Amino acid sequence: MANKEAVDDDTMWLLLAGVGAVVLFGGGIVTWFVMATDQAVRWLIGLGVLVPAEQATVPVIGGAGLDTGRLAGAGVVLALAVVLAIWLVIRKRKRALQVSRIAAPLAIEFGSTFDPAKDLKASRFRADGPQRLRVNYPNSCPDHDPLWRFKIEEIVRHRMGSAPIKTKWNLKKGAFSVRTESFRNAMEEALARRDEAAVERMEKLFGTLLRGEVTVRVDSWEEPGQLDNEGNPIPAVTDIDGTEISIPESFSVKYPAGVLVTEMAAIRIAQILSVKLGGRWKIQNDGKTDTLTAFHKPGFKEMERHPGTALYKEDSGKNKVLYYGVDENGSPRGWRIGQSQPMAHMICVGATGGGKTTVFRSLLAGAVMQGIAVYACDPKRVELRPFQGFPGVGAIASSGKQISELISDMTKVMFERYEAVEHFPAVKDQLPPILFLVDELLILRQLVAEHAKEEKARSAEEKAEAKKAGTGKKTPTGKMPVPDANDKEVAAAAGFSGDTNTQLQMMLALARTARIHIVIGVQRPDAENFQGGARDNLTHRCALMAMSPQGALMVWGQGNAHVGTDLPRKQGRAMANVSPIDEREAFQPDGGANGGAVELQTFWLSEPGAAKGEDKQILDSIAAAAAKKFEGYQFPIDSSPYDLKPGELSSGAKRILNQLDIPLGTEEPAGNLFDEGQGTATEVVNAGSLVEGETITYEGIRYEVEGIDDAGEADEDRILLTIRDMDGNLEALDLDATDPFERILTLDDTAASL
Repeated sequence: MANKEAVDDDTMWLLLAGVGAVVLFGGGIVTWFVMATDQAVRWLIGLGVLVPAEQATVPVIGGAGLDTGRLAGAGVVLALAVVLAIWLVIRKRKRALQVSRIAAPLAIEFGSTFDPAKDLKASRFRADGPQRLRVNYPNSCPDHDPLWRFKIEEIVRHRMGSAPIKTKWNLKKGAFSVRTESFRNAMEEALARRDEAAVERMEKLFGTLLRGEVTVRVDSWEEPGQLDNEGNPIPAVTDIDGTEISIPESFSVKYPAGVLVTEMAAIRIAQILSVKLGGRWKIQNDGKTDTLTAFHKPGFKEMERHPGTALYKEDSGKNKVLYYGVDENGSPRGWRIGQSQPMAHMICVGATGGGKTTVFRSLLAGAVMQGIAVYACDPKRVELRPFQGFPGVGAIASSGKQISELISDMTKVMFERYEAVEHFPAVKDQLPPILFLVDELLILRQLVAEHAKEEKARSAEEKAEAKKAGTGKKTPTGKMPVPDANDKEVAAAAGFSGDTNTQLQMMLALARTARIHIVIGVQRPDAENFQGGARDNLTHRCALMAMSPQGALMVWGQGNAHVGTDLPRKQGRAMANVSPIDEREAFQPDGGANGGAVELQTFWLSEPGAAKGEDKQILDSIAAAAAKKFEGYQFPIDSSPYDLKPGELSSGAKRILNQLDIPLGTEEPAGNLFDEGQGTATEVVNAGSLVEGETITYEGIRYEVEGIDDAGEADEDRILLTIRDMDGNLEALDLDATDPFERILTLDDTAASL
């Protein structure tokens, strides 16, 4: 009861407030209404709708009235305006409904990123809907699939009233346009006839190739003047009578069910298309639907600069990836190494100038940025040698002696790791990986063979001298001691063999368990260079530039003599059986089309000391990232024997550097070596070969040869040498003719030698 009385009180107070408002503001409201009415009357009189009272047929307000004729005219105009507005609203809603009927199923196919308001434009409406469409679709759509494109076209055709339509796809921009056939003008008719002639030509070509009736459906056409995938303008193609010929950019071919299109047949078709249509083509065969799809191969940049540390922003996990190029989609591709990976070792094949060096440098950079120590053999002495001392690089061997020692050292490390795993199997997964690069295998073997020959001659000479002096160490049986093959230290040091080729073959067979991954660089992968089936252990393969069918067969195996034979002769272009982008993806090195190989453009990476500008910035960033990875790292092989020492340069090398005014570093004074008081270029000669006027050094002092006399018949092997120092003091020496002296070379000497 109390609540009801409270409500009644509230109502009473509201009524009182309303009455008060009318009393207070009622006069103002009435005044405003009168003024507004007067203003409206004057406005209508100005328009001629109201007239003065004396002219009006129907009085309205005291001072004005309506003219019947004008009133009727204004009514008609107003009615027409209302009808037009209603019609426009109805048409807009109808068109929006027609467009939404087309957009709704497309939105299901394209996904949530498709916005019909922005991505679908319709025009030229008729009763049954728009006659032209322009549609932009997301990049994630499988537009290279002809069946998917056909499905989209059928959806649009049915929603546009099932009229015949013409669809033009632009795969580069992710868009397509649709129009009904009834909207062709004269120019369009001419272009259509030209396209139909091209389709007829293609059907004849494929009918002959596939020996049956085929149907060709062109998905997109080349547009002369536009840039192709390589960045070059597309030229117009004309017939002998001057008429322009249409060239398809991508198309599909429906062939009879009884035709079997093999992998080799698809490759042959691609080669024929290159002749008939130009460019390089890729063929995809779907045997389930009896459909061939052909499209131009995507292009590559002329030079793909190494991205540097950007490649390794994310840790690739336990099984590291060493990226060295990009595929046709621009995705970085490389070699995944690890205990569980099928490709433990790699072979890189390519002629001189093909780009093997940059592949090796990319592998090196990828390794050190991920904490993988690198050792390398560089028989050419200039390709990888500049990386000696680079963070993460243990040693670079270049001479025959160094290469023999490094391979022996690496073999020793392998057996040491095997011994550790033998006693403690759990450490196998904890061993830090090592990347061992062996470039130019043929040259390497020649250098090693030459070094072995020199060592054999030196050893024979030492033995002869020891035998002559009677100081040779002998066993109780009178023979020189032989290392005990059962001694693990000795066996590991020798790698069970003193032969470098045998050690390499052994490592290719065994190094995987020791977490040592080997890369071999060769110009030709002939079997004679890989005794004992060693080539079969190099399962990751990269072949640069176009190869002969014989070379392709050696690299990619039986049935793949075609792989890489059509590559353009551009540095860095390669075929490689790269590891899958997703580690979880199944992969068989020798399986799939083309032996599992895909086309790549390998990275360009400069060398330390020669890099400038952006190249130097990339190398500096790689070095900084590697330095962090190798803080506190203990390298298994001492690098000091492989460091460059300018003081050990041969006299010939010193002459060349002197002539080029190149300083020899801290161990040799800078400047011209032949200037007075500067370092000098010398050669060791016998006293008997000296001539008067030459300059020599004796006991660290420079002298000029003043005279040379024989000691006489009593001792034909001795000579009397008179020398003068820089102060003019003479000194006589009684010498054996074979005594060595350092003869100081002159500019004439170096010129004659060069």
